[in-house]
Amino acid sequence: MLNQVMLIGRVGKIYDSKSETVTAFSVATTENYKDKSGEWQDKTVWHNCKMFNKNYKFEVGDLVLIQGKISTNEYTNKDGQSVKAQEIIANQLRTLNKKSDNDNNNQRGGEDIPF
Repeated sequence: MLNQVMLIGRVGKIYDSKSETVTAFSVATTENYKDKSGEWQDKTVWHNCKMFNKNYKFEVGDLVLIQGKISTNEYTNKDGQSVKAQEIIANQLRTLNKKSDNDNNNQRGGEDIPF
């Protein structure tokens, strides 16, 4: 059995944490496809991620590669309904492109990464 995930996307939000050992953040991935009429469409999916005991330096907008596993949690919300939530538990993170680098390239006329 194998539970492994690899994502490449942009960091959307880094959540404030009460614990110094947990970093929670979101990552957006975008998929491009042609619809039935032949038009190109973009589908963006947001992934909730957590890292434990890691001291990686990344910022909102950075392009990152994440390796980890999918974790599913079930809880009862305030309305008494059962809710399942999935998140990525990251064990490795690599910054592929800092947002600040991308902003500097755009000021010099460089190409923007499409996601």
